[in-house]
Amino acid sequence: MDLGACPAMAADTLGTACRAVDGGFTRDEWEEQVSEAAFAESCPDGSAHDTDG
Repeated sequence: MDLGACPAMAADTLGTACRAVDGGFTRDEWEEQVSEAAFAESCPDGSAHDTDG
């Protein structure tokens, strides 16, 4: 996809991706998909849902 026609999206690709996937992995999703690594917020704004308290 050429983002040249969408400068706001091109300037914030990570934010755009995080909005598209509804805020990143929850802790449960992280453990299911990335169990070999310690949990980390997958979106920088902390919008991932924390299901572990």
